[in-house]
Amino acid sequence: MPDDDNVQTCPLTGISPTRIANWERSGVDAIEADLRNNRGLAYVGGPPGTEEQAWRWVRYKRAKEKAQQAEVFSFKLEKWGISINLKTAFQNVKDWWRRRHRS
Repeated sequence: MPDDDNVQTCPLTGISPTRIANWERSGVDAIEADLRNNRGLAYVGGPPGTEEQAWRWVRYKRAKEKAQQAEVFSFKLEKWGISINLKTAFQNVKDWWRRRHRS
């Protein structure tokens, strides 16, 4: 079992890559619903520590999604200054607007 300091720095430490790939195929929403409703019996499975690993994976994926949602503009340092990809910026603003008015 990995020590707590290592888990803090890399939340997926100690989780089998095969297990992560299976969870990726099922999707974060399905895994989280399984953990909440069935304690991981349908999708997660495995030995007793697997449920805790699955929760770590879900928290990691949700944090990653949240970080991506927060980024509206991305600037790149170029030879002659700073550049911005206007097409990507417009798409990000449009997605942000939809999320904001949907909730």
